[in-house]
Amino acid sequence: MGWSGRLLHIHIAARASLPMQELEQATLVAGRGIEGDRYFSGT
Repeated sequence: MGWSGRLLHIHIAARASLPMQELEQATLVAGRGIEGDRYFSGT
């Protein structure tokens, strides 16, 4: 039995001090996170 779900919204911030940005599309990289997000680059 597999998992099923629906992603309604996804938000990122380039830095902690910046407001969140809603994305229509996202590139996810295993072991790194969401491309463009502050955690992706470790900042």
